[in-house]
Amino acid sequence: SCGLRRSGRLRRKNVQSLSRRRPVRHAHPPVALLRAGSLKMHNHIVDGMQETPAALHNVLSGNHIGKMLVRYSDRDGNRI
Repeated sequence: SCGLRRSGRLRRKNVQSLSRRRPVRHAHPPVALLRAGSLKMHNHIVDGMQETPAALHNVLSGNHIGKMLVRYSDRDGNRI
């Protein structure tokens, strides 16, 4: 034995049930905010297979804003 004791009980501290939460008043759906122009989507797009490792590094390190997209082909289906 490594000196650790296991307990058969789980402790619940400050846990609220999702069903008990009150809905937020005056919440606007994101679609309405996008249409109104008050919310903008940011996409970071890189081109080509050779840029994939750098794109993954940026995602994991937080060096991007919005969605990270890697484009592997152009509109005609040709590889980049």
